[in-house]
Amino acid sequence: MNVQQIGLNIITELVIGYIYPGRPLAYVSFKTYGYISMSQAIGFLNDFKLGHYMKVPPKSMFIVQLVETIVSSSVYFGTSWWLLTTVEHICDPSLLPEGRPCTCPGDDVFHNASIIWGVTGPMRMFSKGV
Repeated sequence: MNVQQIGLNIITELVIGYIYPGRPLAYVSFKTYGYISMSQAIGFLNDFKLGHYMKVPPKSMFIVQLVETIVSSSVYFGTSWWLLTTVEHICDPSLLPEGRPCTCPGDDVFHNASIIWGVTGPMRMFSKGV
């Protein structure tokens, strides 16, 4: 199996930063559809390749992947919902009991990248005199 992926995340960030500078929501949408979709598709293709080597019919492989996607998404959503509704003060570390590792869950890397590439933009970072 080929585990090499083309690193398009920086390219998509750079492209959308030049097209729509100062618009972080456009950045997040473009990156989600441009990079993450491609990454998931490559993962599915690797699974199909492994299924082909193991002589698993493509239709069965697709059905299993579809079921797995639905189950894993549902479990992820359910777990997040359960934690956010049952753990008191999960988003305020100062109100949590001493020694609790819970903090407000979030995606800091995605947020930071949206600020760097979406709000600031590559034109301000890489262009001369802007």
